[in-house]
Amino acid sequence: MTRINLRSSSFGDYCFGMYTKKDNKMFSDLYGIQEEFSWFQNSLMEYGTKHERHGIAEFVNWFKEMPKNVLGEQVNLVVPVTDTMSISSTPDGFCMEGNGLVEVKCTKIKKQAKPEFDARWLPQIYGQMLVVNQYYALKKIPKKIEKTFLVNWAEKSTKIYKVERNKQAIDLILSLLKIYGHTLGQVKECVKDLPAYIDLDDNQKRGVLKIINEKLNGNFLAVVNCGTEIKQHEIMEKALKKSVMLVYESSV
Repeated sequence: MTRINLRSSSFGDYCFGMYTKKDNKMFSDLYGIQEEFSWFQNSLMEYGTKHERHGIAEFVNWFKEMPKNVLGEQVNLVVPVTDTMSISSTPDGFCMEGNGLVEVKCTKIKKQAKPEFDARWLPQIYGQMLVVNQYYALKKIPKKIEKTFLVNWAEKSTKIYKVERNKQAIDLILSLLKIYGHTLGQVKECVKDLPAYIDLDDNQKRGVLKIINEKLNGNFLAVVNCGTEIKQHEIMEKALKKSVMLVYESSV
């Protein structure tokens, strides 16, 4: 059986519906629909790709170490979580002899780094730690990611944050990913006799979304260690306050 693969760049959506609601995200995953981005969103992504090397250079200037597996040499790591689901990530770089990660976020608006750390980065950051540490354990590599350096680069300023590993937040993310993956597998079984997406009528689409929401809600309630949405928010807010520290700032 082919495993469902969940990418760390979308963990915010899988876990919290951060940019795309979970039911809509699952509908797209179910039918292999590629997310459509606006012209503005595409321009931001292209800007990030173009300037990632500047963020790496700023990190090297501060840290005095060239990270491994950066830019064209990035590595994609995939680890199984269950018989039907895997998680994967492609970190922007490795430092501290493989015990730390580097992630670059480029800010285009106003050409200035963001005023403060964006909490929406946390699911991806902790998700990368989760994937890499599970990969190390799987391959019996005697290393462990304990921190990530988040480089927020902009043309006129740069900030670097140290994000310490937070077990409670990472455990929460893993639990929510398992719910998402398990639910997606259930929904696939429920709709296997329906036509392909291109042949679905509006009533059938609404029916699929109804199944998705019923399964998501039922599976969420069955996993008590995830807590309520308020509790989840508290866990992530606590991690933001306790585990994130500004360590470098520059401007031109």
